[in-house]
Amino acid sequence: MVIGAKQRDGNTEITTFSNAPVPGAYVIGGTSWSPSVSETNRGECVHGCGLVSAWSKEKNDWISRWVYVNARGVLAITSNTETKRSVVLFKRYLQNTGEAQIKTHALAFIRWTTNDGADPTMEMIRQGYYLKYPYDTFQNYRFSNLILLQKDRLHLIINDQRRTAITDLFFLLDSDYSKITKSYEEYYSTVNTVKKTSGSPTRKTFIMKGWDNNNVLMVGTVTLERGAVELGGSMTLAT
Repeated sequence: MVIGAKQRDGNTEITTFSNAPVPGAYVIGGTSWSPSVSETNRGECVHGCGLVSAWSKEKNDWISRWVYVNARGVLAITSNTETKRSVVLFKRYLQNTGEAQIKTHALAFIRWTTNDGADPTMEMIRQGYYLKYPYDTFQNYRFSNLILLQKDRLHLIINDQRRTAITDLFFLLDSDYSKITKSYEEYYSTVNTVKKTSGSPTRKTFIMKGWDNNNVLMVGTVTLERGAVELGGSMTLAT
């Protein structure tokens, strides 16, 4: 498979595909385990790398391509047409725990510019963000449904690996809409530490724009712990 590379790359797959936030281009995300995909001959991607490319609709050719060697693959890309920005959601491993299979997220921003009579430009913002929260790898998730980029904020849902808790992350962006300035979290759990019981599955599965740019709507499933008759806490489904 060729994803904007000079040669074919084996062991490479496309994981997300959508319109870019500017006219005339697609943005494509993928994961590669090819030793040649980074084109440096150092084999950085044998354990997986994130791959983001742009495709020109008019010329039917690649515009640009970025390989993220510090990420293990691309899960989703969310974009905003008003700000002409995209955010890439990566998977990575918590290497410092000694348990390489604990998967967490990383984030990176892309700035798009339009050029009269020429292809748009895709610029990688060289400041990424690692997240500390392990996420559930439930096979029916579409990670594009768990992340939403609004004009000046980014929302991300993280479902706990035990499927008994949910963390909502809210990130505020700078005036260029390409860096995170503040972050907030809301945590909801069905675990009763006294009774040692919990309710599963408890997860959110969808986030979407609300009635204006200041609101979002979310869809989720909550399972009460055994014997419970009420939630025992609050959960945000709209903001």
